[in-house]
Amino acid sequence: MLLIEDSDDDALLLLRELRRGGYEPSWRRVENAEQLHAALDGGDWQVITCDWVMPNFSAAVALQQLRQRRCDVPVIIVSGEVGEEVAVSALRGGARDYVSKQKLTRLVPAVTRELQDYADQQARRHAEASLRRAQDRLKVFVEQASDLIFTLDGDGRITSVNAAVRELLGYAPAELIGQVALDLLVPESRPQAAAGLQGLLGGATIERLEFEILTKNGEPRVIEIRGHAVHWADGPLETFHIARDVTARRRAEAERARLSAALEHAPEPIAITDAEGAVIYLNPAGERLIGISRADALGRPYATLAVAHVGEATQSHTLVQRRDDGSLVRIEVMVAPIRDAAGRVVDYVGHRRDAVDASKRAVG
Repeated sequence: MLLIEDSDDDALLLLRELRRGGYEPSWRRVENAEQLHAALDGGDWQVITCDWVMPNFSAAVALQQLRQRRCDVPVIIVSGEVGEEVAVSALRGGARDYVSKQKLTRLVPAVTRELQDYADQQARRHAEASLRRAQDRLKVFVEQASDLIFTLDGDGRITSVNAAVRELLGYAPAELIGQVALDLLVPESRPQAAAGLQGLLGGATIERLEFEILTKNGEPRVIEIRGHAVHWADGPLETFHIARDVTARRRAEAERARLSAALEHAPEPIAITDAEGAVIYLNPAGERLIGISRADALGRPYATLAVAHVGEATQSHTLVQRRDDGSLVRIEVMVAPIRDAAGRVVDYVGHRRDAVDASKRAVG
């Protein structure tokens, strides 16, 4: 507690009243501007009492000094001259309350109230500061995220979008604010996207949907999007979305699907083994040639089916193999290793065909 008071006796009266009310304050008394300045620099005050008129100082000057220092500690004027005009001037100057020295019984309730208000104020400021820090961290996270993060209003217009939009679509964020998000999609994707947006506004969530979107240059990209509705405390309902570019993944999947279809429909037998020579793939033509089902071939050593030795380079063999039904068949086999990026052999691919049929086709 800081007492701005020129009288030791009056200061002791205030302290006695506070002790009577259950307080045992740690205190300091000052009586001029220099002492007040030093006290503000050297103390963590919770409440300040101030006499209205002093020989070398005044409450008006003290309140002005506190305002200049941006000091938010509550000030209670305690004076023997508490009239209506003094009270109004004190409150206008920034004081929180005024107490007459002739009625000190009001001092303890006033101090109690101001201490509680000050504690509540400090707690709010601490919470607000924590919130600002969290918001600043979140803003950095959103802006640095590689995924596209954006919000839409109830009409589907973009209200915010992060910097990832430059990399994904070629737009500056400011270019898209206020734009209808559906207009960026290819026409075929718009009905599904519109239905999803309506669902979000109705309380549903989007776990994972894919749409085709056009970049600023007109290039189509495939995005995977998730979303949910957000009820802001200080604004209207919006929808929050996270979108990821899956164009490369979808192209790779399509390429694998085409390759798989090519292997499955190839007219000549094709087998793939792991690095130990066990069969991990056999196409339908291979099943027909060998006379064994794919399910039965998987996991069996390749050598037991046709190949006695597989080397590091592509090898060609003409072998005679006994089918499971006991019949014999001549097979031409070409085997090549599959290597990883470090050059290690991870699998082998084998191309097999009936050698007799191949000779007939060559002669014919």
